[in-house]
Amino acid sequence: MEDKELVARILRNEDRNGCIAVIVERYQHMLLTVAARMLRSRTSAEDVVQDTWVVALRRLPRYDPERGLLSTWLCSITIGLCWHLWRTQKRVARGEDCERRCCLDESPGPEERHELLVWHERLWAVLNKLTRFRQALLVLRLEEGWSYKQLAAAFGCTERHAEYETGKALAEAKKLGGELRLNHWRCDGAL
Repeated sequence: MEDKELVARILRNEDRNGCIAVIVERYQHMLLTVAARMLRSRTSAEDVVQDTWVVALRRLPRYDPERGLLSTWLCSITIGLCWHLWRTQKRVARGEDCERRCCLDESPGPEERHELLVWHERLWAVLNKLTRFRQALLVLRLEEGWSYKQLAAAFGCTERHAEYETGKALAEAKKLGGELRLNHWRCDGAL
């Protein structure tokens, strides 16, 4: 069943719980991935995604399928909640998270682990100097492979503006990366 029909059935109270379960199953992983990449914390990401479902169900009567996909609408809610979390927290402990990710790789040696940890710390030093908007653009475009159309819908701007801001964010990140001697900066779809 298509998203449009599922939403319509939820709004008409026809098998509401079943339709909600289908939508959650369909988009839970995607929303968790987006939130985890933005927040760099699995626990915070899970909390944000749970809040996303609560907000989405409250706002469902306002969802307009003609304006965009349900997935994009849900992601825009998730992004907004991530920004809210950023504003309310002074700082997310990135060092421990990076170390944990480094240790989960295919058992790199201590030197490789240390190099990767230092690289991640420098990378986040660069990203932390960008605005939250530009951080989100880079993560969603490079890590998640979002199109400019999806970015525009999620952030409420034009495709041209999303493309412009993403280009500016990448240029700014490269410049800052050079200043911090971040030699492994890649533009191949990975931060």
